[in-house]
Amino acid sequence: MAFIIGAIIIGLFFVKSAAGLVKFVIKIAIYALIGYAVYKGLIYIGLLK
Repeated sequence: MAFIIGAIIIGLFFVKSAAGLVKFVIKIAIYALIGYAVYKGLIYIGLLK
């Protein structure tokens, strides 16, 4: 019984940390896209070469 409870707790912890990691990766990707769009915009305007 204790083994099952332990397995459930470990499973929940793993799912929670995996979800946190996915959110983190998505956040990084969004910032990267915004940064890239701004960079392209500045090149288009001619501020950066």
